Amino acid sequence: MKQAELSAANRKLGRHALALTRQIGETRAEVATVRDENERVKTDLSTANQKIEIAERRLWQAIQIIEDAFAFFDADGVMLSANSAYVAAFDGLEEVAPGVTYPRLLQLLTDEGLVNTEDLDPDEWRARMLARWLTPNPEPMVIRWWNGAYFRMIDQRGTGADTVSMVLNITDTIRQQHALKTARAEAELAHRRQELALRDGLTGLLNRRYWESCLEREFARHQRYDNPVSLVIFDIDHFKRVNDTYGHQTGDEVIRET
Repeated sequence: MKQAELSAANRKLGRHALALTRQIGETRAEVATVRDENERVKTDLSTANQKIEIAERRLWQAIQIIEDAFAFFDADGVMLSANSAYVAAFDGLEEVAPGVTYPRLLQLLTDEGLVNTEDLDPDEWRARMLARWLTPNPEPMVIRWWNGAYFRMIDQRGTGADTVSMVLNITDTIRQQHALKTARAEAELAHRRQELALRDGLTGLLNRRYWESCLEREFARHQRYDNPVSLVIFDIDHFKRVNDTYGHQTGDEVIRET
């Protein structure tokens, strides 16, 4: 009887041990799976970080070769980074580097005579520029450099109140606008002079020069299309009597009305 009980107990223990072995095997498989997944996650994260670093490096390399100036500031107006064009605008001052504040940059611009403040004294100019900078969305502004160059300042707020500051050289555009404005004024002046040359100074009526140019144009049209053309000339009889009796002012008015 005891032997049978022992055999049964052994069989029961065997089954239990087999079940535990299976559970251990399954647990080990699960641990291995989790470990593999963790390794894959780590690998994916590492790959993603590498891609981000490459993208940031390429972006910065692209910004560095752009002729326009770029700088990045934190929420307190402290420069985080700037490309070579931005630094070069300050004539290579060593102080223009990460860590310098925006108000200090304004101070350097006026103290070093790099910016033309127009009709404002340096203190007023800096106060105006700083007030603009402190607004939630600074309006673009054009400033003039000491050498006559023109720059458009564009500041964009980003996440966490960081600011991307862009300084675009628009000198060619400004000069083209000035040249266009001058050309337009000269064209209008030439047109007025031509208009005056074709009108009588006393009556304001179109003069003989205009009549002759019209005659040449209409005759050329006649020759081109072979259309009939007529020329009518009329005169005001006894006009001298009008001038002698009523004066030349009245005579000029008669001519205009006729």
